[in-house]
Amino acid sequence: MRTMNKTVGTVISVLATLAIALGACSGCHQTSGGSTTPEGEHECPPCPPYLGQDPEIDPLAGSTLDDGFTDAERTQFIRDNVQSTVRIVIANHNKNIGLGFGGGTGVAITPGLVLTAAHVVDEFRFMYGVRRLLARDNLTILHPRALDMRVAAQTNELRDVALLETRDGEQFDRPIPMSLGRAINDGDLLWQFGRTTRWSRGRVLNAANPRSIKIEFTVAGGDSGGPVVRPDGTLAGIILSRSLDPEDRVDDNTSNVAFFITLDEALRGLSQSRLR
Repeated sequence: MRTMNKTVGTVISVLATLAIALGACSGCHQTSGGSTTPEGEHECPPCPPYLGQDPEIDPLAGSTLDDGFTDAERTQFIRDNVQSTVRIVIANHNKNIGLGFGGGTGVAITPGLVLTAAHVVDEFRFMYGVRRLLARDNLTILHPRALDMRVAAQTNELRDVALLETRDGEQFDRPIPMSLGRAINDGDLLWQFGRTTRWSRGRVLNAANPRSIKIEFTVAGGDSGGPVVRPDGTLAGIILSRSLDPEDRVDDNTSNVAFFITLDEALRGLSQSRLR
């Protein structure tokens, strides 16, 4: 375990140096009490247990958004990013209701480290991350193996981010490429990959607050912590929440507008956190 903790420490030290070099965030809106005030109302999606096989429908069915990919390029892009995405499962025990399960989504940023939303892993007895693969039908997601995990670091209340590490030297096969210091602007086309919705794409609606960027993503309960990906395949951030506005709701569990934190802001928060 000392070796893994040393690895986590090294990663965070490097990221901290990069975060300092990038400079302080100038786009955050804060109240007098120091807490972040996101643009627009939003809420954290609930994280229900996985309900079974994915429906055999294309998440992009009906979408006319031009992402610039050929069909073959799009399929490979989706396949690669599904493999970088982690299904997170937690279990806890309540004396009144007994054993309960929950979880969300994460993204492998190194073979042994996963980035997710902190609220996904709050108050658990045990936790594991599940590898994901896109089946040959290019629609169904398979879950071939579970890896035991622990929380390595967690941000303060200003950033809802946690860093997880695998135990016993187990690793994920495809960490997602990271690129720091890149601006995200209104109108940018990005993708999200989540445990429930599988994937969606949309354009940035408001990029003023890097801790809570508003975007046209279809997200549902269980997608929290999932990666937001640029068309070049690099990580732009992670999903934190879905819109609370009734006009953005598809149903009780799904919205067409989401909020995410940028990779730079997430790593700044982790660089200031304590290792566990």
